[in-house]
Amino acid sequence: MKIYAELFLVLFAIFSLITVIFYLVGFGLSGELLRWIWDDLLLAAVLAFLLTVLQIATVKRLPFKKDTSAFNFAHARSLELALSYNEIMKLCIASLGGIHGTRMREVSYAHGRIIAIVPSTWRYLSQVIAFDVQELGASVCAVKVSSSPAVSAVRVDFGKNLENIEKIVAFLKASIVRA
Repeated sequence: MKIYAELFLVLFAIFSLITVIFYLVGFGLSGELLRWIWDDLLLAAVLAFLLTVLQIATVKRLPFKKDTSAFNFAHARSLELALSYNEIMKLCIASLGGIHGTRMREVSYAHGRIIAIVPSTWRYLSQVIAFDVQELGASVCAVKVSSSPAVSAVRVDFGKNLENIEKIVAFLKASIVRA
C-alpha cells in the first residue's frame, strides 16, 4: 500500500507543479490565480490517481511473480552462470533479440559492459538495458542485468522494464540449460 501512496504523491506533485506553472505563465499573479489553483490541484489529483491505477493494473497483469518492487520503474537482477566469459557476453547480446527494436549503444568485452537502447513506441518511452559481466572463475561469471527508463524523470513505465528483465533472465537461464 505504501508504494501506491508514494507513486500517487509523486505523480500528484508533478502534475500540480506543471499546471500551476502553466497558469502562472498564462494569468500571472492575479486574483483569479487562487481560484484556478484549486481547480488545477483537483485535476492533478485525478490525473495522478488514474495513472497510479493504470500502473498497478498493468503490472498486476504481467505473468511474472511480483512483490512490491514490481511497481518500481527500474529493475535489476543478478545471476551467476556457469559458462565462460566470452560465451556469457555472446548470450547477453543474443538475449536482446527477444526485445523488439533494441539497438546496441555500447559493447565492451574488456570491461564486461553491454548497453542497449529500446526505442520509444506509442505505449512506452525508451528504456536502457545494461549488462555488467564479471568473471568469477574459469567458467563462472556474475551477470547483473538492469532495465530503466532512458529519461530519468519517468516514474511510470507500466511494467515494461520488469518485462524486459524477466525476458532476458528467462532467455539466459534457458540457454544455460541447453548448453
